[in-house]
Amino acid sequence: MELKPGYKRVETGVIPETWDYRPISDYAQLESGHTPSKKVAAYWDGTVPWVSLHDTLALEHTFIADTSVKISELGLARSSARLLPAGTVVFSRTATVGKASIMTKPMATSQDFANYICGPDLYNEYLVHLFRAMGSTWRRLMAGSTHNTIYMPAFKKLQIVAPPLAEQKAIAGALADTDAMIGALTKLLAKKRDLRTATMQRLLSGEQRLAGFSEQWSFAKLGDCLTAPPSYGINAPAVPLSDTLPRYIRITDITEEGDYLPKPPVSVESHNTRYVLKPGDIVFARTGATTGKTYLYDPEDGQLVYAGFLILARPNPEKLVSKFLAAYTTTRSYWNWVKTVSMRSGQPGINGQQFARLEIPLPPVDEQLAIAEVITAADQELALLKARIKKTQSLKQAMMQALLTGRVRLAIENVEDATKELVDV
Repeated sequence: MELKPGYKRVETGVIPETWDYRPISDYAQLESGHTPSKKVAAYWDGTVPWVSLHDTLALEHTFIADTSVKISELGLARSSARLLPAGTVVFSRTATVGKASIMTKPMATSQDFANYICGPDLYNEYLVHLFRAMGSTWRRLMAGSTHNTIYMPAFKKLQIVAPPLAEQKAIAGALADTDAMIGALTKLLAKKRDLRTATMQRLLSGEQRLAGFSEQWSFAKLGDCLTAPPSYGINAPAVPLSDTLPRYIRITDITEEGDYLPKPPVSVESHNTRYVLKPGDIVFARTGATTGKTYLYDPEDGQLVYAGFLILARPNPEKLVSKFLAAYTTTRSYWNWVKTVSMRSGQPGINGQQFARLEIPLPPVDEQLAIAEVITAADQELALLKARIKKTQSLKQAMMQALLTGRVRLAIENVEDATKELVDV
């Protein structure tokens, strides 16, 4: 393929002629980490921040300001651990390979990290974004039988693509803006979720009534509000058999938010069609750590067959609105019941008869429908926010690929305007 004018070919692909592809050792000083002896209590619980695999979540952010574990000055002095300066890029090379962040203050690290102290020609924020985009490189370098590891000699030989410093800063700034946007949207989503939860708790307990409703609520057993007794799912194969629909839904396919996490489809024999979910159906996880989690069938998820360890509840619409029941299963009252009932034996679990005896609040059906409408509106707002976050994350991935390879260039003198244009969603 003929190169565009102004570009050149290097080992990783095509980059602008003004960019370098050189060993990272030309730009930064590599430092390893160390763990003080855990047999000496005096080495631990001190004041020295010490990055370890306990900080996996913190490393998803561009900057790491604190650590889960700290060592003492004595532990630092009597081990090979070194206090690295603020601004050091810390890279996870074991287990959670590929996560990178920047120390906001001096910290030490365990041996699970490769650390780079950037020189004057390498911008640390650019390096973090570059590391996060180098997934194929990390997969190629990984080794180890117990868990994935990239050994330190690989980091000594590592080569990177490096634009001029001003362009590094421009690229980092553009990507930082999208990170800030994703962060703001994520915080807004959490706030909206908390508001939905609080509103549901008040509505589903009767503490707050919708306008126009004043009739006293009753209580009923779940089994008395279904078209048939709760029923168990069918045993599903452990692995996909074919690409034939429908799909099975297992207890592991239900997220914490009550959504279905699709798995590859498997073939289902025709005589098992009675296990196919219908609109309004709810399935309950009945065993293990997932006990109590529920999923309200959404036809948009496609045809689903509920598997073993799930219990089907098919509400009688004349008595119980499915959306109302699904919402009730997120309340404190419901989860207190799950905890009480499921722990009566050694292995957490609830059977169909116990689910049938679950007592639920039962407003008149028209009030249930009104409450369901309020919840649906809140769910739709959350869905729009999640879609916007997903779109922005996809945009960032595209930006990373374009900017970090030089396929898209930023006008350095107009970095701020260019960034705004790129991150517009």
